[in-house]
Amino acid sequence: MDAWLSRPIQGRRGATRTGSSESDFGCDALATESELVDAAREIGADRMLLLLQRKIPSDDPDLQPSPGNNWRYRQMCTFVLKHAPQLLREDQVPALLLCDQWERESPQHGVTDPLLSPWWLIAASELEPVQSKPRLDAAFDRFGTDTDLAVALWRFFGTNETSRLVNWFYCHTSRDGSADHARTEFLCAVSKARARSPEEVNLASAKGPVDMSDFCSVPETRTADQEHLLTAIVRDSRLSDLTYDSLEMLVQIAHAWSHAPGLDCKAILRKNLDGDARYSGSTQPTDPRAVTAAAEARQLMNEWCVELRSAVASRPAPRLER
Repeated sequence: MDAWLSRPIQGRRGATRTGSSESDFGCDALATESELVDAAREIGADRMLLLLQRKIPSDDPDLQPSPGNNWRYRQMCTFVLKHAPQLLREDQVPALLLCDQWERESPQHGVTDPLLSPWWLIAASELEPVQSKPRLDAAFDRFGTDTDLAVALWRFFGTNETSRLVNWFYCHTSRDGSADHARTEFLCAVSKARARSPEEVNLASAKGPVDMSDFCSVPETRTADQEHLLTAIVRDSRLSDLTYDSLEMLVQIAHAWSHAPGLDCKAILRKNLDGDARYSGSTQPTDPRAVTAAAEARQLMNEWCVELRSAVASRPAPRLER
């Protein structure tokens, strides 16, 4: 049996993630994510690279890349890139960079559905961290709105990226709620991911991506870098411009870290406001009931802003620096 058939490499189960380079669309009915990583490791780094080079060693036509509608192949490649520390080697970084270049030049190759993703450069940075700063800066120039990239900048450089990440957080706007999801996802990831210390920046990571399987769970433990970033976000004058979901996640983090013990997360979740109320900052409801709900939501959100600012008032002001 083809090794690629007996060890399927798929994306993990999860909802489509707006704002990320590649949606986590897949199913773990046959294997968990850790089992898929173990299976891919058995296949070996050399064959993983062939997959990324669109030369997958399989006779199955369903596994081959196609010029268009190539979502399944993109999913496999993204999975490998996200787990680069476990599945690839440092000496393969030049080949990864060539793959990124090839995908960017896809029209020359007759490809209409390329993998244009910051994960090429994030993976290269994980494997060769001494070059992470210029590579992630280049990725930010190309994919500045990407949530995975923002999380990568945080994990690699911590408080040194506070200014850029706070601006990314507040400038990431849209009218359809997708930006709110991206901000919420970023906050969740930052609450779970420890930034590297200056001594660790140039050390290769042995870990995969941040575990987002339990999206609403916020760890009670935190680092000084995490508090630094949260404080900078809360102290920003644009806090009151955020919509419901982003503020709710900030409240959940502050509550979990005992910065705002008076804010009861469970009571917040029981509020169960409708869509117009949740996105009152970006929609104009016309139904009288929706208008009332939106006004109540705005009042609640204003109260959250006051409580959040009070919760960080006694903490040292963050240094906003590049």
